Amino acid sequence: MSDRAINFPSLVNNNKMGSAIREYYWAIASGILVLLICVHQQFPGISQIENLTLLPVGRWIDAVFSVLLVLKPVLQIVGQIVSFAYEQLALLLQALPIPFTLIALVSAAFFLAGTGPAVVVLGVLMYCIASGYWSQSMTTLALAVVAIVYSSIIGFWVGVLGHRRPFLRSWIEPALDVMQTMPTFAYLIPLLLFFGFGPSVGLIASVIFAAPPMIRNTMLGLRMVPSAISEVALMAGATPWQRLWLAEVPTARSQIMIGLNQTTMAAFSMVIVAALIGGFNDIGWEVLSSIRQARVGDSIVTGMVIVLLAVALDRVTIAAISHSSPTAKIPQRERFLRWALAILTVLIGMWCLVYRPEVSWPDSWAISAQGVDEWLSGFITKYASTLAEIKATFFFYFLLPLKIGVGKLLAGSQMATQQYYQMNAAYLIVALLGISVLLAIAVSTRASFWFMFASATLYFGLTGLPWFVMTFAVSALAFHLGGRRLAAFAALVLGFILLTGQWESASISIYICGAGVIISILIGTPIGILAAKSHFVAPIVRPVCDFFQSIPLFVFLIPVLMLFGVGDFTGLLAIVAYSIIPIVRYTEEGLRQVPEVQREAAIACGCTPRQVFLNVELPAAMPVLLLGINQAVLFSLAMLAIASLVGTAGLGQTIYVALSKNQPGIGLLAGICMALIGILADRILRASTRLGTLSEAN
Repeated sequence: MSDRAINFPSLVNNNKMGSAIREYYWAIASGILVLLICVHQQFPGISQIENLTLLPVGRWIDAVFSVLLVLKPVLQIVGQIVSFAYEQLALLLQALPIPFTLIALVSAAFFLAGTGPAVVVLGVLMYCIASGYWSQSMTTLALAVVAIVYSSIIGFWVGVLGHRRPFLRSWIEPALDVMQTMPTFAYLIPLLLFFGFGPSVGLIASVIFAAPPMIRNTMLGLRMVPSAISEVALMAGATPWQRLWLAEVPTARSQIMIGLNQTTMAAFSMVIVAALIGGFNDIGWEVLSSIRQARVGDSIVTGMVIVLLAVALDRVTIAAISHSSPTAKIPQRERFLRWALAILTVLIGMWCLVYRPEVSWPDSWAISAQGVDEWLSGFITKYASTLAEIKATFFFYFLLPLKIGVGKLLAGSQMATQQYYQMNAAYLIVALLGISVLLAIAVSTRASFWFMFASATLYFGLTGLPWFVMTFAVSALAFHLGGRRLAAFAALVLGFILLTGQWESASISIYICGAGVIISILIGTPIGILAAKSHFVAPIVRPVCDFFQSIPLFVFLIPVLMLFGVGDFTGLLAIVAYSIIPIVRYTEEGLRQVPEVQREAAIACGCTPRQVFLNVELPAAMPVLLLGINQAVLFSLAMLAIASLVGTAGLGQTIYVALSKNQPGIGLLAGICMALIGILADRILRASTRLGTLSEAN
């Protein structure tokens, strides 16, 4: 029997007995879940990871790298070649007079994108001058530009190969998943091992992180080219390369430019990480130094330079997409202005190069960080007790039960006897069985199953939940959504994490990321709904989302670290601040994409606005909303590695410790586990999206 024959998305939705099959399936799953919980209570030693035979994957990776170290001299030469373009561009931008660089960059923005983006670029460059970080800004700009060029070239050609060779695409897409979900710190360790400290390592890390969006969008754009266009080119006698350059690439230009835009934003997000391992004089190093010395004001001022540079390039690339469209026509007036500005730029540039004028910025106009430091210090002093109470209350009533479970929390460290736990476990199982049976009768067996699993999670905590209970629940969900293959993949992922000794760290990571995603959904969904419904809220929300999406990850830690100190709560707030962005964006976009015909039909049937939203708009937008949750999970995992700097335990801390101790095996193993968790969450959410779409179609 094929996998499709027992695939629940097809079986349940295309068979009249689908509802009965679902009930039997979840009833059997509920029985197995109760049995596993009882086994854990009667034989607690079974769930002890120490009793398992672990695989020394970390040592295996170390052994592989020790063999590959013979390539280090060759790779260092490659690193010097790669960083040559960056070094020359940085020297050029540093040597050119400021007025000439200013006019040249603004003119380039005007030529590519028009008046609006050129004004934005001018404002950003003026901020760089006013903040006193012009030299560092040019170094950062050189690094980002070279990384974008490398990422775009590599990403385009890999995307073309993936489109032309389907067998390569089956390897490229999983590799992209790993590149986008594995924390950057994880692959910094082998890069440092082979290339040493310096700009080349930061540049290569930026290319690895920024290339996947270009690859994905290139493959998507070429795949979306109508077959009729390729057939016409083929009938005209075009060679495969002519068909690619003259027919397919121009048609897919808009999607490829979107990939360039996303690559630009990804490259800038790596600036501080590149500084962490490069140590050169750029904005990333200034932000990192400010964070290490707890200079909040300076870190915010310097961090804003990165944010504004990223926003400026974002605006330029987005506007360039519309300007590069084959149907876009340049007005005669704008064409004249372009030529006039080009001539003016050349004349002013020649004058600047000859006379090299000095630019003096008045001290009264300079942007100072002292005011930010004074205000924040006063705020912390005034509300210290309130902030401590908020942190303690949230941690005790939300994070701690989710982490260690209500059983341990209520027992306490002094009265946690074995008899106490046995009585609580017996009561818990009886309550679980009683309420679950009532749910199965009144609602459905699926509701009964998830009630039992949620209750067990609340009692044992995510860090104390037996590994076989978690594995069975996740595999059962994967089997229901995607069939045998997805269930097998889930079991393999969790089995790999278990047998490599990373289960405890992974459970802590799941706990903190899960809490962050839950809070992001609870806060971000209402904001996205308001943005979709209100023309007044949307123009406010979108720039805020742009700001938070382009700000470097390290900068999220600054305010929460100063307000709440180190700990899980601080890391949680940083994760929420970053992962809430896709929730807001996708909620707004999903509701705006609901066809107006569906709304009008519901209103014509007499539905109230509340009924239209709950019964029409929300179900229609659910696939897009699930994609937003998918991205929020990936964002939270990306932020987790950064949050380890403020005391958050888990896989992120393992990676950071491995980076500081130069242990590539342990660091890469922890990074692989985080990547596998992200990929598994991505596959499950995608399967739920397909299942929901198929249910609506039927």
